[in-house]
Amino acid sequence: MDLHCRWRILLSLWIQVGFVPGLHCKTVNHLSREDVLLLKDEKDPKCFTRTEQDFTCFFETADNRTYDLLYTVYREKRCEMSVRKIEATTFLHICSFPQSDVLSFVETHLEVVERDTNTRLYRRTVSVEDHFLLDPPFNVSLHHNGQAGQLQGLGVKIKQAKEGGTLDSLVPGEELDVQVAVKYALNPNAGHWSSWSNLVRAVVPQSADDISLTCYTSDLQNITCQWNGSRYGKEKDYKLFYKMDISKDLVWTECLADGGLTEMCCFHGDESRAVRVKLCSSSARLNRTFFPPEFTLRNSIKSSPPCHLRGASEKDKLFLKWETPLQALSAHLQYEVGYQLRGSEAWM
Repeated sequence: MDLHCRWRILLSLWIQVGFVPGLHCKTVNHLSREDVLLLKDEKDPKCFTRTEQDFTCFFETADNRTYDLLYTVYREKRCEMSVRKIEATTFLHICSFPQSDVLSFVETHLEVVERDTNTRLYRRTVSVEDHFLLDPPFNVSLHHNGQAGQLQGLGVKIKQAKEGGTLDSLVPGEELDVQVAVKYALNPNAGHWSSWSNLVRAVVPQSADDISLTCYTSDLQNITCQWNGSRYGKEKDYKLFYKMDISKDLVWTECLADGGLTEMCCFHGDESRAVRVKLCSSSARLNRTFFPPEFTLRNSIKSSPPCHLRGASEKDKLFLKWETPLQALSAHLQYEVGYQLRGSEAWM
């Protein structure tokens, strides 16, 4: 199976975290061409803040006439404008508010007029806290959460805030590309989405059945795991990892196979602890990982066959005796007896 999927995730901080002072951002008053494109659908004049202590508004014109941006918080003021030519016939007019006039939870009334004719171009009312524009998340990474068909997006960082989420309902074994965008606002209809983060890639974890992975104990002390290493062609090199007492955040321990064993590994278990196992390919470009369900030794018993089978006939009956393969569970074991009549090919 060679599946490839691309996900783009919108991470809304208005749901998940409160505002953290000092959010990672570009230079406060810097306005890049990328920022202009991100806000292309915003009403004019377009406005944004990066720290809630700065506020920038801008608009584009096809001429280099003189325009004023008037703003009113408690009284009307004229903003000192800068003009930047971004294309042959496009001019960007930028207003960076004085910090003393950047007030949250206070409406700011904006009006853009052409100075010579006093013609009004734009008019709107904004609130600083509704116009955050953040950098995209960085250090985005994908991790396993122990479930087939799921990935955990961790390390989605914005300065001091660290976010994550579970991607579920994925196709096991598919190759996944993920990018993340973020916005911060006090309600879902406000704020600006950032640009997309760098792309990260992973293979969605698969179930143990996909590689015939089974684990069992024959003595309530040692665990044996087996799998079909030829299921995915050239991906024949696998490593088995395990951990017990999974209520604690323990690291995975590698199972070291005996020499010559390539599709089997044994490790010591504990009858009182639950066991978690994963099998990882080690030779592929993007590693496959397989997860069986959590288990305990008592519900994963695969005993050796009974030994020292002997029989004795008495009249018209045959009496059988054998020795139990696991003395500790002898009172709870069930047995099946197969027999074949002489001259018959069928077992009963």
